[in-house]
This record gives sequence, structure tokens and C-alpha cells, in this order.
Amino acid sequence: MFRTLLAAVGTAALVAVPVATPASASVDEPFAAPTGVLFGVAGDATVEASSDRTFSMHRVYETMGRNLIDGKVKDDAAKGRRTVLSVKANVPWAQIAAGRYDGELVREAQQIKAFGKPILIGFHHEPEDDLARFGTPADFAAAFRRFVTVYREQGVTNAEYAWIMMTWNFRKGGPAVQYYPGDDYVDYVATDGYNSAGCRSGAPNPAKSKSFAGIFQGAYDFAVTHNKMFVAAEYGSVEFPSVPGLKAQWILDSAVTAKTWPSLKGMAYFNHGVDAVSVCKWSLDSSTTALQAFLDNAKDPFFNNVPKPTGTGGAAG
Repeated sequence: MFRTLLAAVGTAALVAVPVATPASASVDEPFAAPTGVLFGVAGDATVEASSDRTFSMHRVYETMGRNLIDGKVKDDAAKGRRTVLSVKANVPWAQIAAGRYDGELVREAQQIKAFGKPILIGFHHEPEDDLARFGTPADFAAAFRRFVTVYREQGVTNAEYAWIMMTWNFRKGGPAVQYYPGDDYVDYVATDGYNSAGCRSGAPNPAKSKSFAGIFQGAYDFAVTHNKMFVAAEYGSVEFPSVPGLKAQWILDSAVTAKTWPSLKGMAYFNHGVDAVSVCKWSLDSSTTALQAFLDNAKDPFFNNVPKPTGTGGAAG
């Protein structure tokens, strides 16, 4: 959902570095929790202050050419959250695939390696929205493979790799497979999906509301078919003024579905306000019932959120 790219950086110092074919992935400590599902938000994490839990996951957005281990990632590590780090390209995918930016990838791989904590990295999430600027689906898949190969060759053993698409790509006959880098390069299938209910063309229509399961089922099935773990990397619903409580129930139902999907390992609510192209309001403060539903989910031990010490935020519980 975050479309805006951060400022590109100078490329004069970026040089090609020979890269071998990647070996099998090996990590020091898995990103996923031993049981249950990691839980949190994508983007604005201030809602955690309203909870009596420290969330177990947080999605952060960055761009190649910048410091990937920024203050948000460091704060996640300090508080025990797992970070899902989305790294957008700032140059055409074909150039990355050809090795022209290996020097930059090496520098950033070393940042991740020095960080040392388990982290899930997604190269250029939602590529289907960026074809005009960055290239073809095949270019993306090749760039993804190069990205992972360089990181592995640099000895990054604390990272796993997520392929992050929008859920509509996984509908019957959808183009998802055109973007797929291959099983050897993907640890997690991850998708961004929303209960928009027609909000982009006017007021949300309750008759068009789709459940969490209905939105993510195709992508989840793809992950299971490929023997991959799954993350709902962004999920959310609009508010329905004509049906108070419908969004809250949608959020509660998402937790019910999570408990029936064993390959689901993480879910991050997209806590963002009105988007740039419509009146779709995703944020949890759209109603007190929606916020409370999310906070109630956060208390469930299944989601691996840690109770805060008394007096550090939210009601005790």
C-alpha cells in the first residue's frame, strides 16, 4: 500500500561484484514463533500505546540506498518485535538482475548481517503496481533472485525472504506466477489485502464486504502448494457507517481464521488513515469498536504478544 518511493541515491559508487549460485538457505534462528502467529501492525505502530501488550511483529518500509537498520528496526529489536522489512528498488529491476548494483546490495547485506536479529525481508513489495517504472514481471523475478543470492553469499544467516504481492494476483487465472522468483529463493509467501467493499468508487458497501479468509485464501493456498510459510503482510478493512460494528467483527473474525491456517506465521494490520486515491479509511481509530476488537485480539496468547509491565501502556490484563 505504501506507494511513495523514498529519494533515490547516487549510483556512482555502485559496482558489480561476482556472485555465485545460492546454496540452500540456512538461518541461525527462524523468523516465525515456535507456535501461534506473530501479530502487529504495518507502518504506524503508535496504536501499541493503547494496548497492554508489546506486539510481536512490525512491518517497516525502506528503499535501496538508505540505511536499512533504522530507528524503527532498532526499536523493534529492543522491544522484542520481529521486523518485516520491505525494501523497494530505486533503479530498474533488470539492472539489479544484471549485477550493476551488487555493490549496494553487498553494503546493505552487511547491515543486515551486523544487525544479527531474525528479520524477514521482502524485496520490492507489490511489484505489480510498478511495472511502468521498473520493468516486467520477469525482470522483477530475476532481480529478486539476485537480491537473495547476494545476501546469502555475504553470509547473512539472520534473514529470511518474503515475496510480497497483492492478494488479487492469486485469483483464478491471476498473474502471480509470472512474478514468482522460484521456491529456492522464497521462504515466505506474503500478501497485502483489504476489505475495500467498493470504497474506491464511493461509500463502502456492506454487501461487498469480504472476509479475511475470502481475501487471502488464494494466496494462502499458493503458499501451501509451494510448501512455504505465509504472512498477511498488510491486512485491513474500511469502516461501514451504515452498519456499526461490522469492521470490528471483521477484525475479530480474522483471528478466528488465523487459528485454522497452520502455515500462517504473521499478520500486520495496515494502520493507515485515508489513502491517497480514495476515501478508504483503514486505520484502527475509525471507530472505538474496531480499535477494541484489535486490542482484544492482541491479548490472545496465540499471537505471541508480551504483556507490558504495569503502568507502561494500556489497561492491565
